[in-house]
Amino acid sequence: MTEADAVTALEQELHPPQAQAAAELRAIRTEVKASDRIAVLRAAGLHWDQKTRGALLVIRRHGRTFDFWPSTGKWRERDNAMCRERIAFNRTSRRNGQGTDTLIAAIAEGPRTGERAC
Repeated sequence: MTEADAVTALEQELHPPQAQAAAELRAIRTEVKASDRIAVLRAAGLHWDQKTRGALLVIRRHGRTFDFWPSTGKWRERDNAMCRERIAFNRTSRRNGQGTDTLIAAIAEGPRTGERAC
């Protein structure tokens, strides 16, 4: 049991109804923030593939691939130096960021020069 699990268990022992209500409120807030972030991406005219029931959005544009997690607002650009057809797919990231504004700005930069699109 981790320290966070122990604290959660202690909170539930001391105040079970309040702890459960607080957990439900956190879950609702996370869902609302995620839906707001998705609405911003839609307004920007972006299209994506959903993975893991919408927990991960994969955005492909200008030969570049971006992973975006709506629940946290974090994103990263995949390193497209190696294509999917290869056996060893390089999953290291080139750039990381947080927030829909920085993601939209990174996508709007267009294709990188001197790179081969996969």
